[in-house]
Amino acid sequence: MISRPIHSRILVAACLLTAGASVSCEKSAPAAKQEEKPAAELPLSELAQADSPVLEILPGHTWSYQVTVENPYDTRIEKSLKGSFVRTRTYLGKVNPGEGHPMTDCFEVQAKGAKTQREYVDIQPNEIQLRGQVDVEADGAQSNFVWLQQPMTFFRAGLDAGDTLPFAVFNQDKDVWRVIRVIGREDLTVPAGTFKTVRLQMFGKDGNVGLRRTYWFAPGVGIIREEKVREVDEKPVFRETDELVSSTPGKNA
Repeated sequence: MISRPIHSRILVAACLLTAGASVSCEKSAPAAKQEEKPAAELPLSELAQADSPVLEILPGHTWSYQVTVENPYDTRIEKSLKGSFVRTRTYLGKVNPGEGHPMTDCFEVQAKGAKTQREYVDIQPNEIQLRGQVDVEADGAQSNFVWLQQPMTFFRAGLDAGDTLPFAVFNQDKDVWRVIRVIGREDLTVPAGTFKTVRLQMFGKDGNVGLRRTYWFAPGVGIIREEKVREVDEKPVFRETDELVSSTPGKNA
């Protein structure tokens, strides 16, 4: 076991899940080369209809994950480090991230020994988009606020093997980017049970750090499993696996 817990930043998911570390605050991502119609304006396929609504939840809904982390090689002690802990993600409802920003769906992410994080997303009937995140101190003070002027699609109803989601560049001054592709649909068993999921992979780069995040999303349920890997010069330096242990619905106020 590790003497002190290792925790990675998430954005749903995110998860921004893995996008926030090198993003400049208030930095807008450029629009995609080809403008797409919003998902809500497109006719739904049979598969998309089955996926909708992608996530219908009430405030207080909480997901608990068993998290396993590994540093394949720690230069301080010249050997690998492993550890595990529990992380929870609780839906707070729609909140105001700050002056000048719209009301946005918010998740609070907590783990023992780590700063509390709030993840900002837009939950639509057929799509979930990443918007930003912020760290919250014990006294309520906030720091490291990130907001994407150009939302990044995290999941969309009807996705199937071979589909890709729009390429996103987070900082034109640095080599920082993300792209998501769909691996396929599969039944997945975790401690919380067996779920019908869509398996997606997010690839990215922050300078010389390569990022690979695989996540299994069950429409109507949420993130079931995640695997995150960071590489430097194509060598793994960090690996994390999250598996859903329980999902507790929220209640009407």
